[in-house]
Amino acid sequence: MEVTAATYPRSIYFKLPRRGIISNGNIYTGSENTFNYRYKADKETHRIHLWVWYGMKCFELSEPVAEHEEDDTDDGWAKLTCDLDYDYDDYKEKLASGEVKSRPTYDDLKDDSPVLSDYEIFGEDDGQKD
Repeated sequence: MEVTAATYPRSIYFKLPRRGIISNGNIYTGSENTFNYRYKADKETHRIHLWVWYGMKCFELSEPVAEHEEDDTDDGWAKLTCDLDYDYDDYKEKLASGEVKSRPTYDDLKDDSPVLSDYEIFGEDDGQKD
């Protein structure tokens, strides 16, 4: 079945803005646990881009695990929304299998250690030895 705006009007996982918000040049990002996504329209090509990445780092410091691009139309937006939901389904499977780490919480702490080390935040050695 081909995805169209009529068959896939909204995400089953995320509350996304109307397409017009993105089409007018706004960047929209969101996350759930360590699953992150970013929408951005290209006004010159009339296309919308979607990037998905995992982890605690921002978009600029991360490598996307998935990239999608569609026409800036209602049907294109529906396809990107469907792609986002499929990518989130993949993420949940990887999270359950342990292939992807979840976000640490304060409940995970031991001995008043920081939630994240400098290495986990910045990718640099924090000088601590295990």
